[in-house]
Amino acid sequence: MAEFGENNKSAVGPPVAGWKAASGAGGISPETPVSNGNCSVPNTVKRLQNQSSCESPTWESPGSDSASKAIPRRSSLIKDGTRAGRDRKKTVSFSSSLSEKKISSAADCIHSMVEGIELKKIRTNSRVYQRYYLLDAGLQALCWEPSKKESDKARISLASIREVRTGRNTETFRTSGVYEQISEDSAFSIIYGEMYESLDLVANSAEVANIWVTGLRYLMQYGKHALDMLSSSQDSLRLDWLEQLFCTAADSDDLEEDEEGIRLQLAIKLIRNVNPGVGSSKVEHSNKEYLDTKDLMRFLEAEQGMAQVSEETSLKLIHSHEPSEEGRQQGYLSLDGFTSYLTSAECHLFDREHDGVCQDMTQPLSHYYISSSHNTYLIEDQFRGPSDISGYIRALKMGCRCVEVDVWDGPDGDPVTAGLMMDLNTAWFRQNGNCGFVLRPAIMRQEVSYFSADTRDTVPGVSPQLLHVKVISGQNLPKPRGSGAKGDVVDPYVYVEIHGIPADCTERRTRTVTQNGDNPVFDESFEFQINLPELAMVRFVVLDDDFIGDEFIGQYTIPLECLQPGYRHVPLQSLTGEELPHAKLFVHVALTNRRGGGKPHKRGLSVRKARKRRNYAALRDLGVRAVDEVFKMAAPPLKDATDLRENMQNSVAVFRDLCGVSVAANLMQCVLALGSRVSGPDGAPLLLFDLRDHYPALEPQGPLPDVLRRVVSTYEMMVQASRAVIELSDGIYDRILHIQTMAMEFHEKLQSLAEKEGLRGRKVSRALESFSWNITILKGQADLLKHAQAEVQENMKQVHDAALTGNLTKERIGVKRVRSQTRRGQDD
Repeated sequence: MAEFGENNKSAVGPPVAGWKAASGAGGISPETPVSNGNCSVPNTVKRLQNQSSCESPTWESPGSDSASKAIPRRSSLIKDGTRAGRDRKKTVSFSSSLSEKKISSAADCIHSMVEGIELKKIRTNSRVYQRYYLLDAGLQALCWEPSKKESDKARISLASIREVRTGRNTETFRTSGVYEQISEDSAFSIIYGEMYESLDLVANSAEVANIWVTGLRYLMQYGKHALDMLSSSQDSLRLDWLEQLFCTAADSDDLEEDEEGIRLQLAIKLIRNVNPGVGSSKVEHSNKEYLDTKDLMRFLEAEQGMAQVSEETSLKLIHSHEPSEEGRQQGYLSLDGFTSYLTSAECHLFDREHDGVCQDMTQPLSHYYISSSHNTYLIEDQFRGPSDISGYIRALKMGCRCVEVDVWDGPDGDPVTAGLMMDLNTAWFRQNGNCGFVLRPAIMRQEVSYFSADTRDTVPGVSPQLLHVKVISGQNLPKPRGSGAKGDVVDPYVYVEIHGIPADCTERRTRTVTQNGDNPVFDESFEFQINLPELAMVRFVVLDDDFIGDEFIGQYTIPLECLQPGYRHVPLQSLTGEELPHAKLFVHVALTNRRGGGKPHKRGLSVRKARKRRNYAALRDLGVRAVDEVFKMAAPPLKDATDLRENMQNSVAVFRDLCGVSVAANLMQCVLALGSRVSGPDGAPLLLFDLRDHYPALEPQGPLPDVLRRVVSTYEMMVQASRAVIELSDGIYDRILHIQTMAMEFHEKLQSLAEKEGLRGRKVSRALESFSWNITILKGQADLLKHAQAEVQENMKQVHDAALTGNLTKERIGVKRVRSQTRRGQDD
């Protein structure tokens, strides 16, 4: 959970399961290392590259291959579980070369860091330096060599580290010429010193980056006593529970008087009860930690998107999921309890609000998609499958409102179905309680609308969204059902597919994890621009890279509207839709309303610069004078609406950048991350929020370093832009809708007006098309303005609650949490 929450010194570090330390790079020439004070390099790794200064970057991380090179679109699963058009040769794995040493705890991470490893250092001038980084034996400093600096300067005291930041989220990374070549999952930064300097590093894999992030965060919290803490108190909670579990079993086991312990089969049964998915031949253990109520509260708010969270909420979850009696009594959630929570229904990827009917069911029938069944009587493979009345029973139970009844005299017809199309159909109708009806998108229900389901571009009046998906790991992945005799070991990899309008259809794949179906770690992030979110679906497909006969392991398909943000588990299903026991993916999901990333000069560091490059919604001339005059009146309010909305969103993006969080982070995560770096030398906060106003004010509590002064000024710009949205949007919204109403008065007589203006044939058709375009733009821009208002309200609520959670408030008496308009609480 180095990824869980932001980089706060008080945050509990992550469990590290199934990691392996990366091996040294090949092709290394011997060179005498430069002395570096008390930091000593192990004898086995005292060989460094001859070119110790500036180098041309060569990125070996798994994410860079899959992120920077577009993978050709391939059609998805057909009925036999294979991918159509797939080259039958074995695919190339993106996995990095890893050593056999198992990294399974924070203690292992720290030991690995003492041994050291080569990392790439990124500088502001786009140069890349390969250095050997390690911790000194006393766990006091981070050192590197070779270096032209004096030995006492080629080191960073761990006491001076303010933050360990994941991803490419510093100014050095963003302005680097190699930004696009760096994997987000392999990059991390160390922020240190009174001037908030940054050491920006890239590992050769996400696993190595996680090892260093985990180890450094533990050392920040516990200092040189980190290993003692890990080996003593943090183990006791779990060991006490397991001791009690096995002692109870021993008391109930009918052993002979001279026998001790419990029988092997009973021990295996106990272990499998604790972890139902583990095979009887596998037993794993490691040092684990716990979360207290405040840690859990921070996680639920910032990562899982829950509102109205209190310490009572955390205690309720702890009592529900913590297996040890001591943990429940003390209010601690151990790793086993945390795992129980993450794999429970509360952390399902599917939003349970959609288990029941949740859409407007009063509209005309033509405004809905209707669940229908073809060849309903066939119950298996529709090429050779048998027919049975149970097919009708199953279809009706799944919510079908239209079934096919055939009367025939002998075999006939063109059969289709199990596979991709059935997966999409079943998942699509799940979003409205499986009632058989799903409301069409608003743009398809309007009287006048410019929309084509075949569009390969953005949809007019609809703001594209950015879906961020990180595939973290898998659990208990079975062997493909139709595979030949190759043992029980699989080499899994994951496809993340987007289905919707043609502009949205795409797919990305992870690297292959060899010979591990129990707990493969992928740790790869992807971004997808979604142009029409209401029609988009996300599909996870797990395949075997070393298959014989059948490569399909499992899949899960979900409408974008049903995604829950945060850390979620994805229950895998078979080709025919049955859930595979205990087989899951573990993912992180976030949805943002604008594209981020890239260099600052591409995105604009200020509102003024962004305005020069801003694209405004353009209305079309019809060639009908009276109608065109009405539409021309819309140009000023449309420009004002775009400026209001994008000024606010740009200011949020700049503030987020200065907070050092990823583009997928919300404002709550920004403020919590900020809280980890605003302490002065005496530990007192340098910045505090005044929450007495609807727009929280960020006030200095003394002299500030330059980086924090920039944070304050950027925050003030964000508040100013947000206030403008709230205060000015209603008037602009009314003006746009008034112009739309005026224009709609010409709708019925538009064709005759066009002919009076001398338009004929195609020109009349283009005039009608342009009218639909303009009406769609007006309605869409008005809706986006309303959405911007809701976004501002949610942003200010998140800042307010994060200030309370992070103890960054001036006035704590009488200040209460604000109820979210978009995020649901535990009781909701």
